[in-house]
Amino acid sequence: MTQDLQEALVLAQKAIVARLDPNEGYRPWFRITLEPSPEAHHDSWDFVDMAGRYVESLAMIRQLIGNSVPEEEPLRRFFLSMQEPDGLFYNREPFLADMFCQSRALNALCTMYMDREEPEILERLRRLVHGLMGIATSTATGLRYPANLYRQGEWIEGGLFYAAKDLWNVKPGYGGTQLEGIMKYVELAGDVQALEFVRRYLRFFLHEAEVVKEDGSYEGHLHSQGIVPTMVGACMFAEATSDRNLLEHCDRFLRFTLSNCSSFGWVPDGIGWPTCETCAIGDFIHLACRLSRLGVGDYWDVVARFAQNQLLENQFRTSSPCLLLDLPANGGGGVLEMIVGSFASWAKPNDLLGGPDLEGCCLGGGVRGIFHVLSNLPDPEPPPYAPSPRVVLETVAGVEYALEWVGDRVAGISPPGERYPTYTRQREASTAFFSPQ
Repeated sequence: MTQDLQEALVLAQKAIVARLDPNEGYRPWFRITLEPSPEAHHDSWDFVDMAGRYVESLAMIRQLIGNSVPEEEPLRRFFLSMQEPDGLFYNREPFLADMFCQSRALNALCTMYMDREEPEILERLRRLVHGLMGIATSTATGLRYPANLYRQGEWIEGGLFYAAKDLWNVKPGYGGTQLEGIMKYVELAGDVQALEFVRRYLRFFLHEAEVVKEDGSYEGHLHSQGIVPTMVGACMFAEATSDRNLLEHCDRFLRFTLSNCSSFGWVPDGIGWPTCETCAIGDFIHLACRLSRLGVGDYWDVVARFAQNQLLENQFRTSSPCLLLDLPANGGGGVLEMIVGSFASWAKPNDLLGGPDLEGCCLGGGVRGIFHVLSNLPDPEPPPYAPSPRVVLETVAGVEYALEWVGDRVAGISPPGERYPTYTRQREASTAFFSPQ
């Protein structure tokens, strides 16, 4: 499994480099549409969310397998240029600070500081955390962000999942995604004010808004509404404060999430949702590793099974014939290089192309998931004998599939997918991809 994951990182690194636009100062391309022919598109998510994810991903890949790329430095400069005097990171089209995007900036800055221990980066991190603390508003017992979008003293209506006059127009987890990065900052800097901020935000998230019920159940999108990332932050807070009750709450939450996943690691984008984005798999693996390491639960077998099946399977490892049908005469330019190594945003259990595009966020999400596996889980010992294949029926997202299992790996799934079928590709020898420096 380790070799497979290392191969995936090599491909992911190449895809990240291909997604950087040197004509725009190494601004990432967010979206790839496939019809009528593959085409890359810029978006507001490029500036902070994507740049932050890719800064973090390139550092993680370098730490895990030793491969470095020259594009990392100009990407770092592009990302850091998004920080304004108030400490927040602002998109440029339009000029706004998105609360979800701040989480990617926090994670990137934490990774950058742990990587090189540059005082300037820690100061940038402090400014961001305290800038966010300064714009949050008090609730009955906690605090929250009154909107998704902010611009230098003014809250702006809009943002992902915004609906005017809807009680839930501001999803509490949307800003809660920041808690992981803030807790990592607390570990690095010992900032007790930031720790209190997390305590009060969780009080609102869990006890006022009751996004996650006491039994661990919830509704909504796992990653894009920030529910799982917020609970990762809750787990980190509980560890830092020795809060056993909160840790057990996190464990009930993970068990509920697991009950909505497939046995092979297909994690729904949202409860009852028919597709899986790789970011959600990475978030699940992160929380499962933390709870297992703390002895609250034992999810190591689950992590290994999810990693060697759906996490790896969610990566586009070849240019499938279905992607080549409508290519222009020039072969699609660099778009195919962006596709190979990317991770699916709308995967069905049997097909990676269950939606309209390939979003670049999942490329970072896939790298994060692999990072947590390789940083926590030893490579399992091979079985002393070749396991016999077995076929198991399993219903996933309302559809019954026949799964061919060989040991803990899925070797085939029926009915097969139509556009980019999963669990059909023969993995090539690792030496074709992996050559650590």
